[in-house]
Amino acid sequence: MNTVRTSFFPSGAPQLLGPYKLLRRLAHGGMAEVFLARPLEAPDDSRPIVIKCMLPDLPSDPQFLAMFVNEAQLAAQMHHPGIVSVLDFGEASGRLFMAMEYVEGLDCWRFSRRLSPWGEDHAAMAAFIVMNVLEALEHVHNLTDVNGLPLGVVHRDLSPSNIYLSVEGDVKLGDFGIARIDSSRYRKVTVIPKGKYGYVAPEQVGGASVDARADIFSMGVVLAELLIGKRMFAQPNQLSTLVDIRDGRLPTLDRNQHLVEAGMLSILHRSLARFPNERFESATAFREALRSYTQRSMRLVTKDDLAALVRRALTIADSKTSMAAGHSGDLTPLSQEATGREVAGSHGPIIRRLTPVTAVGRSNLPFNAIQETPALADDFETPLAEDGTPITAQDSEDAAMWTYVVQLRDGGKLGPTSYANLIELIFAEKVGPDTLVSVRQGPFLPLSAFPELVRHVPPLTPHARVGEFLDPLAKGDFADEPPSAVALGLSERRFSGLLVVRRGSMRKEVYWSDGKPVYVSSNDPAEMLGEYLLARGAIGRVELNTALALLPKFNGHLGDTLIALGLVPAVELLRHIGAQISERFAEVVRWRQGLFELYDNVACRPDVVQVELDPFSSISSILLEQTSGQPMGHGRWAACATAMIRLGATAKERLDRLSLPRELAIIVRRLREPMRLSEMFAIQSDLFGEENVERALFIAFEAGIWRLEDTTLPWRERNTFSRE
Repeated sequence: MNTVRTSFFPSGAPQLLGPYKLLRRLAHGGMAEVFLARPLEAPDDSRPIVIKCMLPDLPSDPQFLAMFVNEAQLAAQMHHPGIVSVLDFGEASGRLFMAMEYVEGLDCWRFSRRLSPWGEDHAAMAAFIVMNVLEALEHVHNLTDVNGLPLGVVHRDLSPSNIYLSVEGDVKLGDFGIARIDSSRYRKVTVIPKGKYGYVAPEQVGGASVDARADIFSMGVVLAELLIGKRMFAQPNQLSTLVDIRDGRLPTLDRNQHLVEAGMLSILHRSLARFPNERFESATAFREALRSYTQRSMRLVTKDDLAALVRRALTIADSKTSMAAGHSGDLTPLSQEATGREVAGSHGPIIRRLTPVTAVGRSNLPFNAIQETPALADDFETPLAEDGTPITAQDSEDAAMWTYVVQLRDGGKLGPTSYANLIELIFAEKVGPDTLVSVRQGPFLPLSAFPELVRHVPPLTPHARVGEFLDPLAKGDFADEPPSAVALGLSERRFSGLLVVRRGSMRKEVYWSDGKPVYVSSNDPAEMLGEYLLARGAIGRVELNTALALLPKFNGHLGDTLIALGLVPAVELLRHIGAQISERFAEVVRWRQGLFELYDNVACRPDVVQVELDPFSSISSILLEQTSGQPMGHGRWAACATAMIRLGATAKERLDRLSLPRELAIIVRRLREPMRLSEMFAIQSDLFGEENVERALFIAFEAGIWRLEDTTLPWRERNTFSRE
């Protein structure tokens, strides 16, 4: 688990850092400390500045070092009134630091939280704020290097907490620590801060390259939240949030679109388009659309209007401060610094402080007001359990107490056993929802009474015996209809439901939605998510065991546990889950024998992370891989040489959608009427070579483009296990 590092600076009298006097620490997190400061030569009544100081042990961490240095280097090239200025950068007392302008005011998230709704001009004010940020982004996106070549800067971390509103009505954009920059002078940064997943673009979630249009999406989210006063992506866990973004779902906006005028709603939908080429092509185009609409439809608000609202927000905060703590709001020196405590909140861990603070860079704290501050990934990384309580070292010790005893059907007992071992028993079909279980020496209850256990029993598995309450739409044997042909047929029919496949004790369930596989479950313990991540080096065995021990605190959600403990970033985890589903589907396609059953209109449970697969693209790649460099040999066809080949019902359309290499497609396409296999083989081999013909035959039969009459394909084996 991540811990907050000890400050380099002890409490006491004001400290010196190079040419600056540090007046008070404003924030202390996993990456840096933030101080209110003044230059040594400046008079005491001069405007303070802010010093962001990297923690002493971080320069050896390449990601944190890259973030810090990139932000400083980029700031040297950004000179715009709408961007928080970095005044100085250097090293002193062995610490890297940045000196930044002090902006008196508060960030956009707290502004909206304290004042919303803002009155009749609410929508116009939201547009005014966003237009100012977009103007700053125009400057950022158009930056060039010394040779005039575009730097291709993408902020990648836009959110209301990085937009600062001053008491003068200024709107300033800050925090460029994870910006993507196309220049060898800058270091590559791949991290996405925890707590910011609700603002990343779909292409970021998918791991694709990003450009300025990713920032357009993020600003669309900010505008939507300012307009409707609600978080756009407010799913109960981060994986669900990322799936909504990845799939282009906007449930919060859909439910609250009555709060947004039709013209503004149209602008929002374009900025939030799932695919970059459907969004505004630039910050300039987005800003122009907002400017044009507000001029036609709204009273134009001004900088003075915003300044009045910011002062009002600070007054509200000062009033709460006075009642809660009797604090005057004056600056507090280091010697009087309060100790914060963490409580659960709707936006993550909250740091409650009794001192006035500022917000620049990564501090994300409001100015000159007591506040409750949502922590970010590199600032405060206390993991929370599903019930909102912090995970502590004691929890790891207590996890050993989560032991289970299982009452077996023959009257015997199994255990005490660990949570992880019991989950393996569920996957191995040795226990089911009716099995009696005792936890921590408690009473024996059905396994279904334990939320952390029952979630590992999918609604339709061997335990549920789907055939007992549903009649299958169809049954079959892969010896008669290969899995590729079955899957492609389901795609063509735009099937929604469940494909159950069995081979001996192995069982997989492929869930389909509108002709696409979206989830594949398996009863093989070796295919559990933890083992999958371990095999691919995403986590180590010790880390996995730690997560497994704490699973009961997360109702059995391994993904949520890994994310909360900081063991696997949510975006990376989502990609691994997608790859695992794709690999499970590919394994089914490769089966040489097995039985299948189809059940119509059966959906997987809602908390499962689904990944849409393109069956035609996936199966084409798998079939080509199976035939590449592995000729079957003409002799393999001897047993069925006299069998007739016939075209499948959707042969032409299926072949077109598979997009095979040209030569293989020509071979397959040459069959226009029934023909004996030996005749087809002889004719085609003379024209295209035996190896190419063998590859084409294999693909055509496996995909169901051709059918071999009354004969089992030579590489297919009839299932030797009963259907019942």
